[in-house]
Amino acid sequence: MPTIHPYWRKSVVTRRPRIQAYIEYDVYRRAENQAKRLGKTMSEHVSDALVAYSPDMTEWSAKQAGYQTMMILSLTLAMAKRTMSESDIRQAREVAGQAAEIVFGRLGERPFHPRSEIPEDNRMAALFEAFRFD
Repeated sequence: MPTIHPYWRKSVVTRRPRIQAYIEYDVYRRAENQAKRLGKTMSEHVSDALVAYSPDMTEWSAKQAGYQTMMILSLTLAMAKRTMSESDIRQAREVAGQAAEIVFGRLGERPFHPRSEIPEDNRMAALFEAFRFD
């Protein structure tokens, strides 16, 4: 059954959940001024703020997957460099590229230009060197 909020000037029927919190007066005034400046109600402004500052599960999962992929790739590549010849590594990279293209499709143009200089951090420099095509 929909709830009628008695705090609103007009009786509005809604199925949305209600949030109530105690905040500092100056924070409330700032939010109220921002909402007014943006042409939004306080409810819309608070809702937008929660969406903007809440972690998105899909985005976080993608970043975590990327992080874990880089970690395992770095370790695997370091082991491969100790046990495999350069031609074997080059061939493995080619096969991996073909597999990635089959699974994910063509990558397309890169929308940015990566830095080409070696990073100053020794750990990043080692990782950079590990991925260089020589």
